[in-house]
Amino acid sequence: MKHSKIIFLVFLALGNTLSITQQAYAQHKLGSICTVKGQEAVKLHGMGLVVGLNGTGDNKLVPTLRSLAGFMEQMGYSIRGQQGSNFNLQELEKTKNAALVHIEVTIPPEGASEGDFFDCRVSAIGASSLQGGTLIMTPLVGPVPGSKAVYAIASGRISAEIDNPTTGVVKEGCRTEVDLKSPLLSPKGNVILILGKEHADFILTYEIAKQINSNSSLAAQEGEDGRAIELEEEEEAAKALDARTIQVRVPKHYATDTVSFIYELLQEKIYIDHSRNKITINKKTGVVIVPQNIEISPAAISVKGLNITISQNFLAVDLKAKTTELNTTQTENIKLKALVDSLNAIEAPVEDIIAVLEALKKNGSLYAVLEIVD
Repeated sequence: MKHSKIIFLVFLALGNTLSITQQAYAQHKLGSICTVKGQEAVKLHGMGLVVGLNGTGDNKLVPTLRSLAGFMEQMGYSIRGQQGSNFNLQELEKTKNAALVHIEVTIPPEGASEGDFFDCRVSAIGASSLQGGTLIMTPLVGPVPGSKAVYAIASGRISAEIDNPTTGVVKEGCRTEVDLKSPLLSPKGNVILILGKEHADFILTYEIAKQINSNSSLAAQEGEDGRAIELEEEEEAAKALDARTIQVRVPKHYATDTVSFIYELLQEKIYIDHSRNKITINKKTGVVIVPQNIEISPAAISVKGLNITISQNFLAVDLKAKTTELNTTQTENIKLKALVDSLNAIEAPVEDIIAVLEALKKNGSLYAVLEIVD
């Protein structure tokens, strides 16, 4: 069995590590590592009916029959019993060409204007296939459970997936009915920058705030005479709030032009020490280089027989009856080093360790850049 060789990097102060540290730094625009809070993708969703299936519907599912009966009534054809009683669903039991589905559409971070079209994803609730089906016009609501406000309408011919025909896509089948724009500023009038998960680091957010405060155009405030005034530390324009968040006050000379301020802000350049949060994997040699302080957020994954559970203060790794557990009282996330140590303790092969790291990265639980060298 091929085992991995794990190298944990410990960053020393000054000394002969200086040249290595210098080589690890690279310059980046803030816009390439940060997003503005509120400018994230938004998901809309709804429940609807698909018709026109070739006998692959879910006619045995009562909610489908009720939905179909309700739709027919809206179209002017009622199947209620005498004196307005409940729907007579027996009349629809032989219907095999309709199905109940869940519809989801992702509105991009830049938002949408009324009348924009987007692809929507359709997933069957009980049908065996959506091939050949057409989605009936369905209202889509917001991501908050219980929300009744309609933001978009979805309808159209479904292109079912070949490998999984119970899901499919309606190309440009979603039309937004309202403008979907997130505010650029927080309720207190600040710009909130969110650092990407792979760059999450208290040192980096502090350095970003310091860099912004050193730029007179981004940080300056004007006095009563219109001249720039020097700010005390507690009044500085930018402030790091945590390992991913920087709060930036909008200067008075940008008060009526927030977009220009955000543009200039995201153009600001910062040096990043990539060696501090980069994992390097050499698949050929089996060497995995892991910085000491990389964190992983809560997750539950199963890879190649490995079952891994991660919470804020608990880690469990199981492989074919070999189990390791770690309980801590710390309030921060579990360190990646603890996970790798646990994998080594149960003698997990390098291929499995690499698969775990890749799964964590794909899941968004790994706060680091993953570099794989074949």
